[in-house]
Amino acid sequence: MTPTSVVRLNLYMWLAKTCRLTPSAEGFARAFRVHYQSKKISVESTGGAEISAVPQYGCYTFAFHKNLPSPVPASKNKWANDWSSYWFYHKVTLDSVMRTHPLVVDHISDLGDVPKASSNVRAEDEALLALLRKLSKTFSTRDLVEEFVACGCFPVRAGWSISSWLAEDRWIEGIPVPDFATVFNLRSDREFSNMISLRRCNASRFCLQFLLPR
Repeated sequence: MTPTSVVRLNLYMWLAKTCRLTPSAEGFARAFRVHYQSKKISVESTGGAEISAVPQYGCYTFAFHKNLPSPVPASKNKWANDWSSYWFYHKVTLDSVMRTHPLVVDHISDLGDVPKASSNVRAEDEALLALLRKLSKTFSTRDLVEEFVACGCFPVRAGWSISSWLAEDRWIEGIPVPDFATVFNLRSDREFSNMISLRRCNASRFCLQFLLPR
């Protein structure tokens, strides 16, 4: 799994808890799918010609289902041409007794088909889809990630919850707005400056809470 997978999990937990939904494995499967990212390389054929091939290499990540509305992504989705030059390598010597590399524990088998999780249509999951339709018109993925970063919250951590929301007339396009200041013990003079350092603060619910008149 790629680091982006963790971001997707955090994004789901953050949206569910801050928008008055109950997170669940079924709800996550209703919104997200497993996406396989392959890697093409250039190899020389037996005839000497250069051809493209897909090596036994790749990674999995989570992505929104293609038929669902979703926030605009905020990540670089292409491999750099010289990405391998940023790696560093450490030589591991052979085990003197076993005459094998100690880090090799098993043969890497074929990745096979991309895993798929089926989910039944449940009423509680439809609330999440309705939320995504509203959310995708106003917020990007970056806006939402900036919210929990500024709040110092790791959404997949157990034990945290939202206990207070702003009045409904202060919600954004019908999307619930938590009382960030109370729930996360924030001060606008300190935390708003942290959001400015993230270079974009005009769209998130977090910033609008401090910008709008109380």
